[in-house]
Amino acid sequence: MVRLSFTMFWAGLATVASFGTTCAAFSPAASSSLAERTFRSQQQHQRQHQQQQQRIGPLRFAFSDHETIPTSSFAAAASSSPMRKSTRHSSTTRLFWSPMDETSPPGGEIGKALMMVGTTVEVTRAIMMGAVSEVDVMHWLNGPALMDLTVTWAPFFAATGLAWSVLSHPEDGYRTDMEPYPRGKYDPDVASEYYKKHPILVIKRISELLRLSQNFLLALLLDKVTGTVQKNRPQRAQELLELITELGPTAIKVGQVLSIRPDLIPEEFSDALATLQDRVPPFTCDKAKQILMNELGPERVSQLQGIENGPVASASIGQVYKVVLDGKEHAVKVQRPNVLAEIALDLYIVRELAPLYKAITRSSSDLKTLANEWGRGFIAELDYRMEAANTQKFNSDMAARNMNAVMAPQVVPSYSTERILVTEWVDGTRIDRSEAGDIPRLCSVALNAYLVMLLELNQLHCDPHPGNLLVTKEGKLCILDFGMTLDIDPNLQYSLLEYVAHLTADDYDHLPEDLTKLGFLAPDKLEFARRSGVLEPLKYFLKQVGQGGGAQRFRERIMSEYREKYPGMSDEELRTAMRDEMQV
Repeated sequence: MVRLSFTMFWAGLATVASFGTTCAAFSPAASSSLAERTFRSQQQHQRQHQQQQQRIGPLRFAFSDHETIPTSSFAAAASSSPMRKSTRHSSTTRLFWSPMDETSPPGGEIGKALMMVGTTVEVTRAIMMGAVSEVDVMHWLNGPALMDLTVTWAPFFAATGLAWSVLSHPEDGYRTDMEPYPRGKYDPDVASEYYKKHPILVIKRISELLRLSQNFLLALLLDKVTGTVQKNRPQRAQELLELITELGPTAIKVGQVLSIRPDLIPEEFSDALATLQDRVPPFTCDKAKQILMNELGPERVSQLQGIENGPVASASIGQVYKVVLDGKEHAVKVQRPNVLAEIALDLYIVRELAPLYKAITRSSSDLKTLANEWGRGFIAELDYRMEAANTQKFNSDMAARNMNAVMAPQVVPSYSTERILVTEWVDGTRIDRSEAGDIPRLCSVALNAYLVMLLELNQLHCDPHPGNLLVTKEGKLCILDFGMTLDIDPNLQYSLLEYVAHLTADDYDHLPEDLTKLGFLAPDKLEFARRSGVLEPLKYFLKQVGQGGGAQRFRERIMSEYREKYPGMSDEELRTAMRDEMQV
């Protein structure tokens, strides 16, 4: 597929403008014989073209001092251009486009340029209709009209193309140390004030995001137009993975969340994004060593043997090394360089553009509030001291309840800082790749642990993807990554219990009240939700989920039901039918 680029577009436009300038630069004084032949030929053609010219409206050619013949009144050029005052041969037929009253068009230079474009369109149409001859075109190329356009706007096009090229390809490290708030403390107001003082930084990042994503978005659009969505979906899934990896840690974190939601995105996409859970492209060992030296100092770093062997896993905000410390194997998680500056800027852009997106798509979601919630979680995860404290608390809480089948790695506090986390090394296999025969038991163990956290400990582990669940050699379940946890308000706990109880009893009539208490539905929309049936699709999906089997079986049941209802339809047509049925 031909890969398009805004840079190529602007460069092409500047080239066209420069070519026009070159054409207009041929002075009639330097080619008087051609001009004289042109004048005589125009006299001969004037009468035979008069009727044809009337087909496209009253036109006017303006000669050097006196003669006029029709030309397009729509296409007009600036009579006030200084180029018209240049010295030319008196016998030269000069063509310039001007309004009937010979005044400058409205809008200044911009209005002038727009009218020039109109001139070009009208001339092209007139040639195709036979109302303007090649001689007429020669007049236009020989006159100052084209020169007015190209001389005035060629620098603009060239400068715009150069600016886009520079802004969309920012220098490496252009966000280095541009941190609006402390690590772990998200503050959108502070970020807003900070980035207002650095507008070029914001423009560079927006330009970079547009450049990186434009080809993928265009490919999706072409698939939609050509009806090849299903056929090209595996290829698009790989392209999406590459794009998210290029966009950086914020996009990678979102991709991780989507990778465990095949109910929200196509299965091909979720499978491709699953590699983001622990196989993100790593940063260099030299950078990791520099961060270690800055955080721990040379004495403690010298005790960590094995960093030079490279990372064993790499994720959105950090990567893990297997090292030997005091004769025992340990895991060292090193935060990505400059990750706070990168995530903070992306969150600011998402937050500021949310109202524009909402207006364009007419979405009813409060995207600004959603961006702030993302921000609190993402930024809190960047302080590894909080993760260390949460990990230690989980181990002590599970031990106090004799839940010995679940654990988290033991933290080494003396080697843990804001950007470095050192824990014991745990040998294990991801739960989704384990061949152990007791996986159902371990899934129950995980569910019990999460429910204890939620309903007893007022905490929620917010990142429970398979990459964070290991089956140890001893048959235990090890939960990793406590960087993103949430403290639960006691009132919210009771509301969750009520909600779960109603779902278990298939009592969906209380669903509107439950969603209001949980904050998903505004109180002033409660009566509307009860009367309108707007929650009926949600009730249907909850009933399907209640039958178990996970997201895959959930999808299979729904598709099977609709295949029976609409035989012969493709999967894409079935999805359209579902949406149509569930519209309120």
